[in-house]
Amino acid sequence: MPASFARCKQPVKPTTHCWDLQILAHAAFVPGWVGRRDDAADRIRAARTYARRGPASAEFLAWLDAVEAECETISGHTREALRLVQHAEETLAAGSQYASPDWFKLLPQR
Repeated sequence: MPASFARCKQPVKPTTHCWDLQILAHAAFVPGWVGRRDDAADRIRAARTYARRGPASAEFLAWLDAVEAECETISGHTREALRLVQHAEETLAAGSQYASPDWFKLLPQR
């Protein structure tokens, strides 16, 4: 089992939860950018699983949708990508009780 997936099974530390989550999601870009949809989906699934285990803001959850949408687009699945973008917009509109950490707000926005 890859280390990133094993990490999903470890206890969540509130101070590092979002940091760990973004590392897992970024791991989806590696196979995603070369069109390996199934491998990218496994990594996104791991990130979403980890997100449910601790405080994840609406921005983080929407960002996960955006990461997955980018991988889907590269794999030629544009309808799925558009569905994910719509879901991200709905997630942002609904909001969350959790705030994003300051370092996440500093990441470049596309």
